[in-house]
Amino acid sequence: MFNNKKAEFLIAALLILSSVSCAEDVLLPGEERGVWMLVPPLRETIGSDIRATAEGPDGELYVATRRAVSGDGTGLVLLTDDAGLTWDIGGKGMNPDRRIFEFEILEDGTAFAGMERGGVFRSCDRGMTWKQVNNHLPDLELRSIVTIPDGRLLVSTYFNGLFLSSDRGDRWDRCLSD
Repeated sequence: MFNNKKAEFLIAALLILSSVSCAEDVLLPGEERGVWMLVPPLRETIGSDIRATAEGPDGELYVATRRAVSGDGTGLVLLTDDAGLTWDIGGKGMNPDRRIFEFEILEDGTAFAGMERGGVFRSCDRGMTWKQVNNHLPDLELRSIVTIPDGRLLVSTYFNGLFLSSDRGDRWDRCLSD
């Protein structure tokens, strides 16, 4: 769960925005009770469909959108570190025809994204650029990606079971089969 109340509210607002096709703006709570600030329309960037959200170690919020704003994947990932007042547009290196369904953010800020029919992507620059890291991962249809307590990454796949990585996604080893 998120530690930052503004991040929690922003996620709720974004989820509402993604389910209401006519919404144009997001309102965020101001510092005073009952005071609201209007955040500029995000529809051009995020469309009307939020796919995943995650909070980074410094309270930054990652948001996966339904569509890219360019052919290189840019726009699939948005990042805010000020509760949605400003947004950085990332996602370069991702397949613009695929959708992100989950993020996993490590304590050092390294981000991982599970992408439909695309496997695992890694970013070391706060989501701006991404690299596919599917070495020895035969099934790119992922169900979930998580960090387990010993620091290794675990992915579950639709057709080939569970895979572990002890080197931050550079190599995946099967640990269970369906």
